[in-house]
Amino acid sequence: MEGDERKSEAAGAVERGTSLFNKMFDQGRKYGLYIWGIGQRLSALPEGLLSSSRILICQSIDEADDIKLAVTKLGFLSTGMMEDVAWMKFLQSLEQGRGVVRFTRLPPTPSGRKPDLMRSTLVQFPPVFAAMPSDRELDEILAAGGPA
Repeated sequence: MEGDERKSEAAGAVERGTSLFNKMFDQGRKYGLYIWGIGQRLSALPEGLLSSSRILICQSIDEADDIKLAVTKLGFLSTGMMEDVAWMKFLQSLEQGRGVVRFTRLPPTPSGRKPDLMRSTLVQFPPVFAAMPSDRELDEILAAGGPA
């Protein structure tokens, strides 16, 4: 019972944004800590991670909560108060290999202007035509200390 109470207490702390992880997401860069967060549901990622992300990449999204969050985080809306149906439909209809990328924090250019990369950009990810290694090949790669 005591372990269950600790688990729910920790889950509540994460949800409230008071966890060690959210502090790490918020302040980690000044200590040289960089974190990659990858998920299939944007709305399932911790707010601390989303709000401190420098790069956001979204591909085709189906869930309404994720679409609304993506529209806001990609900068298509200044607030999450209104729904932009055109952008929402666009994010649902992205073909395989396409995505929208936004760099959210970049230093200003020498003239003091924000870089153009701060705008969301449609990208085409090149297909990777690499054969999957067999289990035996993976074992050999790992035994050798990684890929050559």
